[in-house]
Amino acid sequence: LQCLLGKLPSDAGSVHLGAGVKIGYFDQLLRDLDMNKSPLEAIRIPGVDHNDLQRRNFLAAFGIAGPTAEQTLASLSGGERNRTMLAWLAAQH
Repeated sequence: LQCLLGKLPSDAGSVHLGAGVKIGYFDQLLRDLDMNKSPLEAIRIPGVDHNDLQRRNFLAAFGIAGPTAEQTLASLSGGERNRTMLAWLAAQH
């Protein structure tokens, strides 16, 4: 998977993705999320122009809504963090 993501070079061969294919990787250690940020801020993707309402909609689709979207990730349950990660993946594409 790391080769497909471009994080490691392949030992041999090459990787060719189909037209329109985007790879999403769910890191179980949640390294892509800053635990000091709220879910609303954590799913802000550099270079992707989602406003607050759009980010709230991504989070709500995974059950993160209301005050929970504004608490720090460190204060949330493991399940809430994982659902924030899913919203982060969805917001990228």
